[in-house]
Amino acid sequence: MNDTISDAELEAITLEALGETDHPESDSSQTEATEEVVEEAPALAKQPPKKASGVKTFIKQSELASDIAFSEFNIDEAMMSQAAMFSRYANVSAQASLQSDRLKTRLEYVEAVIHKEFHDQAVETKTKVTEAGITKMTKLDTRYQKAAKDYNEAKMVAAAAKSTVEAFTHRRDMLVQIGKGQREDRLGDLRIKERADRIQSLRESAMSKVGANS
Repeated sequence: MNDTISDAELEAITLEALGETDHPESDSSQTEATEEVVEEAPALAKQPPKKASGVKTFIKQSELASDIAFSEFNIDEAMMSQAAMFSRYANVSAQASLQSDRLKTRLEYVEAVIHKEFHDQAVETKTKVTEAGITKMTKLDTRYQKAAKDYNEAKMVAAAAKSTVEAFTHRRDMLVQIGKGQREDRLGDLRIKERADRIQSLRESAMSKVGANS
């Protein structure tokens, strides 16, 4: 009997454990192994993780650039849309965080299944291998690396979404400050106009008195 199991056999056992393939009820050893995994992790077995179809990015950079941009000429419009945009991107951030959590759970489950495969194979073939050795083989397995890659990408997406929400918080503060500055400028212009009008009124009054005395 060989001391190692082929990649194809490992793939078949893992897919069976993850509930991603169907086998007849007459299956013997692999079905029993799957049932053992189900007994050890009943919550996950009831709803086995689906194959990752790619990590969602949620945010289009071109759309974000358009949403977050504003100028001194459209401050009022930007302030009116701020609350809705902040709520929208906060929701996106929550979705990205949920995706990250789900892929983390999937990674942990895939790691446990692959680890058990190597452990059971070593026991069956009476191959001497340390726990550290099994852990190393597990992390070198292509299925573990794919799950880890998806999780790392999901973490990056979640971090970017969180930063986007923070950017809209800064945007709000900037809008408030610029709006305040514009109001002060308008008030200053109004005061200057009032002073100019008062001076003009005094000048006209003085001229009228001079004309009356001459």
